[in-house]
Amino acid sequence: MSFCVHGLAASLGDGDTKGIAIGRAIRAPSSRVHAKHYLIAPEKVADEVARVHLARDAAIKDMQRAQHNLLANKDEAQELFAIIDVHLMLLQDDALINGVRHYIQQCHYNAEWALAAQLEVIAAQFDAMTSIYMRERKGDLEQVVERILAHLAGVAPLQNSFPTHADEPLVFIAHDLSPAEMLRFKGREVAGFVTDAGGKTSHTAIVARSLGIPAIVGAKNASLLVRPGDQVIVDANAGVLIVNPSESVLRHYQHRYQHQHQRQQTRTAPKTAHPAHASLQAPDGSPITLLANIELPSDTAAALAAGAQGIGL
Repeated sequence: MSFCVHGLAASLGDGDTKGIAIGRAIRAPSSRVHAKHYLIAPEKVADEVARVHLARDAAIKDMQRAQHNLLANKDEAQELFAIIDVHLMLLQDDALINGVRHYIQQCHYNAEWALAAQLEVIAAQFDAMTSIYMRERKGDLEQVVERILAHLAGVAPLQNSFPTHADEPLVFIAHDLSPAEMLRFKGREVAGFVTDAGGKTSHTAIVARSLGIPAIVGAKNASLLVRPGDQVIVDANAGVLIVNPSESVLRHYQHRYQHQHQRQQTRTAPKTAHPAHASLQAPDGSPITLLANIELPSDTAAALAAGAQGIGL
């Protein structure tokens, strides 16, 4: 059965450029950990507090490891490095760990329950903020808490879920993806991705645009509606996921995809000179230098081929 799921365009292309992906759906392991809630005996309080600290420290090491992998290319990956810094800041925030400790010591909640309870308290504070950008930082907080819960539960991380080979392009469907998880898409057989959560200014959307992957965020229950193996079309220009399209719809999007691919090849084809870019001037005659933003060093060649005279970020 064919149907559509609507969300928010996370990575708009230029017209049809980089805005469409066609492939088979693969469901990313949910980062949401369904933890049991129960009361602990008074003599177990210290052990439960220690469990939280160990899980939080393990999550911090995850983030530090991700940053370490970016160190050699920090100038090129500055934006992603800064996003991981935000997650580290949230992990190390006393408001989070002190609140969890309170629920364990005073209410005798188990570690997972205490963490979920404190998440609700801080999330409500983000919801009350007037800035849309700041409200969407609640998503970062939820990703941080899920990472701690994963360590408490011993859940395998997402990076181990990538297939080693695929006959068709893959489209990842997930409840949410952290920036550190998304970085692992680089160089993989991933045509696009769709998440239930997120907004246009979420860090998930920002990284998607940086990586140039067609993506839709805020697609509500997409991860529950789409089955692994379904043929899907990601129209990131319109923010629409089409599941099991009809032959006519598939042909239409295949034509648009081919056009997109041809345009992209034309734009990235090696050129000996870019006189139009070289002669850019401000109204007062001052020269303008055209710089490109890249995520990884491997993006440099395409940026220069497209006419950039250097790298900005």
